[in-house]
Amino acid sequence: MSSFSAIPSMRRVSLLAILLALGGAAYAASESGSVRVVDPRCEYLKDPLGVDVRQPRLSWRLEALDSAARGQKQTAYQIQVASTRALLEQGKPDLWDSGMVASDRSAHVIYSGKPLTSGAQCFWMVKVKDENGVESAWSTLSHWTMGLLEPSDWSARWIGSD
Repeated sequence: MSSFSAIPSMRRVSLLAILLALGGAAYAASESGSVRVVDPRCEYLKDPLGVDVRQPRLSWRLEALDSAARGQKQTAYQIQVASTRALLEQGKPDLWDSGMVASDRSAHVIYSGKPLTSGAQCFWMVKVKDENGVESAWSTLSHWTMGLLEPSDWSARWIGSD
């Protein structure tokens, strides 16, 4: 008979409950604050191609980490934008780092970084501070691709018989 099966079943259930609680606490600790940033969008779209405005509008939604809690809100945000996924993942946003901006705004936040060019790829993330001033984790990495911004970027020939 193994030593585990000798433990009375009530003690096994208690041990299992403790382990599950510790696992849940470890998961919750991996996300800080009371909210998480979800659904990052550029010009109302998820990862759009061909964005034709020089200063796109960025937005996101918040989700409560504790569904039973009430009163969570955003008090500040920070946006980082880089020209490559690798730069952003390394914490080196070469196009824009807003710094922490005291604002509850999460929609129509205008890109205010370096001028964007036709065809440029932009990778971005956002994090927020909650009502207690605690920073959330960064959002998932999102991206957008700029469209053709200058008339000179367009080059085509008519299709038809000569």
